Amino acid sequence: MLRSSLVTVFAIALAARPGAAAAVDPPPAGLAIYQAQCLRCHGEHGTGTPQVPAPLVGDRSPDQLTRYIHDTMPEDDPGAVTGEAARAVADYVHATFYSAVARDRNRPPRVELARLTNREMQHTLADLVQTFRGGLPADDGRRGLAAAYFSGTSFDRQAGLVFERIDPVVAFDFGLEGPDPERFQPHRFAIRWSGSLLPPETGVYEFVLRTQHAVRLRLNQDWQEPPFLDGWVKSGDEEEYRGRLRLLGGRPYPLVIEFSKAHQGVDSHRHPPVARAAVALLWKPPHGVLETVPERCLSPQESPPTFVVTTPFPADDRSMGYDRGTGVSPAWFAAATDAAVETADHVVARLDQLAQTTRAAPDRGEKLRAFCGSFAERAFRHPLTADRRGLVVERPFADAPDLDTAVKRSVLLALGSPRFLFREATGDPADPFATAARLSFGLYDSLPDAALRDAAARGRLVTPEQVAGEAERMLADRRVRAKLRDFLLHWLRVAEPREIVKDRERFAAFTPAVVADLRTSLLVAVDEAVADPSAGFRRLLTAEEVWLNDRLAPLYGATVAAGADFHPLRIDDGLRGGVLTHPYVMSMLASVDESSPIHRGVF
Repeated sequence: MLRSSLVTVFAIALAARPGAAAAVDPPPAGLAIYQAQCLRCHGEHGTGTPQVPAPLVGDRSPDQLTRYIHDTMPEDDPGAVTGEAARAVADYVHATFYSAVARDRNRPPRVELARLTNREMQHTLADLVQTFRGGLPADDGRRGLAAAYFSGTSFDRQAGLVFERIDPVVAFDFGLEGPDPERFQPHRFAIRWSGSLLPPETGVYEFVLRTQHAVRLRLNQDWQEPPFLDGWVKSGDEEEYRGRLRLLGGRPYPLVIEFSKAHQGVDSHRHPPVARAAVALLWKPPHGVLETVPERCLSPQESPPTFVVTTPFPADDRSMGYDRGTGVSPAWFAAATDAAVETADHVVARLDQLAQTTRAAPDRGEKLRAFCGSFAERAFRHPLTADRRGLVVERPFADAPDLDTAVKRSVLLALGSPRFLFREATGDPADPFATAARLSFGLYDSLPDAALRDAAARGRLVTPEQVAGEAERMLADRRVRAKLRDFLLHWLRVAEPREIVKDRERFAAFTPAVVADLRTSLLVAVDEAVADPSAGFRRLLTAEEVWLNDRLAPLYGATVAAGADFHPLRIDDGLRGGVLTHPYVMSMLASVDESSPIHRGVF
């Protein structure tokens, strides 16, 4: 199963430590002969001695080395090592340090620091700030938005709340009536939808609110910030409000929509309202088309805002087939600096909220110092030593003209440190905090959460069972599913969507909207496989169903209800075989006007 395989891999890889018990192989037969006859001239590992300084290395084969030893060695007593003894010592010398393969094996490993990749940088900065907001809620599986319906134009629950429910999407046309003709006046009612947005991919999303009435949208914002889209006070005939926002996939973002039918300019019974009332929330995802935000991407759970850095970074090295943080160019260093400044500005603007204090609090300075200490510890993934605390916390507070400036300098020092920018700078495999960081970056592409930090501090990341327990806990996180989904899309070579062009005369129905739906169908199929621990990769490769909506179903001879979202349908008499024969993958591996067995076969 997929989940158990992940846990096993991480438990074995992360719990392996120096000093662990292991079976001991018997010494090779040639070792004793080498020590008795060769050590005095050639040294412990063939490195040479004052008498014979040249290292014992070469390119002879074991057979050639055996004959040479048989005929000439040792130099002071030729003939002392012959026959089977010569063969044994030749095999030992050749395998241990003589051959090119042995020399490569014995060469000390080159330790290279790896900086955070672009993905790791984005998620780490998001989680670093998020840890001071209480973390992200666990996914309870519900979808849609919590909706509260009010009989008047205010959102007073005591005076005007009529009913509550979960609406799958925000796409309503009430016409001349209210939500319920028996309980609402047709010209005066209000609705608040709340919950979280669940974007499937990382990228820039365009949002559209459509209505003739008063409306506002708060998305990934604190309550005191101006609405992301604001049409609460109308000054003309505008019926559409647009905005763009960068979001990280695999995370919930708080969302609140407030709609009022009679609240246009002046809230008065004397001004006749517009007869028709409709409201809809749409989006255009990365590589997608404009559509109603679907139910699967909405949750009635509330969530805190997430900091999403917008600083662009140069592309990571992908020459090995995956993102690597191997290069530190001037452009990358400048981007890292800009991202640190952007993060520091975000923190200072919300400082009292994050540090849980107020400007008038007498102990504000102490709390801000404590905040900066915790910020640096979490950024470095390790408790602070006295020297580091003095550099990153105490010095900024001693030199800055005011507390806010001190915090900003402290944050910039932490985010500019190699201990933040580079992975495992301590290099100690026995350090439980290093184990926690490897586990979190392996599963989250981010820093350890509160439970993992606590396990490291209490010494509960020592045994394979302890590591496996933490890994099992972490697998339920949305970020793990998002990372695994992104890996599978990379494996299928569709992580970066390419333009799919087909002959318009032969395939008139193959529109950009259909292409976007096919990609969504693949994303849903991958998500379902990742979320199903009982099937795992087997279902990923053998499923006979394809996820289709009302736009795709007719193209494959299936019938669904109008407006139906994606659900699995068995098509082509069950000849489909999981993601490898998914229509989106097949479309990419085909020509403009016909299929391509060559492209598909090579893939």
